[in-house]
Amino acid sequence: MGQKKTKKTLNQGFSLPELAICLVIVGILMTGSIKGKTLVDQARLSKVVQQIQCYQMAFSTFVERYNSPPGDFSRASTFFPNATNGDGDGIISGNGLDPNSEAFLFWSHLSSAHLIFDVISQKQTPPTPQFGVDAPSSPLGGGFTVAHTPQARVAGHWLVLGNKKNDKGDGGLLTPHQAFLINRRLDNGHGTTGSVQSAEGNGEEKGCCLNEDGSYNFKSKKKCCVLYVGLNVGGGDE
Repeated sequence: MGQKKTKKTLNQGFSLPELAICLVIVGILMTGSIKGKTLVDQARLSKVVQQIQCYQMAFSTFVERYNSPPGDFSRASTFFPNATNGDGDGIISGNGLDPNSEAFLFWSHLSSAHLIFDVISQKQTPPTPQFGVDAPSSPLGGGFTVAHTPQARVAGHWLVLGNKKNDKGDGGLLTPHQAFLINRRLDNGHGTTGSVQSAEGNGEEKGCCLNEDGSYNFKSKKKCCVLYVGLNVGGGDE
């Protein structure tokens, strides 16, 4: 009889108090996981902001030291062994991941001047330019390129944070919320004004990143935004 009673007791499963304890434990684990992910996301965003500030400072220092924008520097080979010269017209021309462009040389010139310490290849004609090798990568994916007047409303030289799209770096990378948070840390938080702006990435649906008034479309959770950060906003020449 004792054995049958024990077997029956074991088959009854968890009691209500035991189930409640299990649910509490699962809830704690889920909350911890969500908080952990939030902290990781915040750390990545902070790292991106630090990168941007570093590249802005490196750009300004290079211009002050050599009286020319990096990439466009016509006397680069005089200062840096095996460097390729730009044409010296004051504009960093071409697409950011085109090995034959000044925009591609931008990072090599900064690296040769010891103003950035990212892993930047010194090869002049890599087979397939990649973020993390020929241009800096981002903790959020994708990476940074530079462009002169990438859109009509963003004149001058701008850092571009996005995904690789052919020989450009303007593919969608950030959610509207991520783009807003970076923008707010560095500027005014508005998508179409100031020294930090955003747009739909190359090939993305209009309105996915920004509303018609230039505010960020927080209803969209898609990684469709590209971020523009001004270097010398409003001008092409130094």
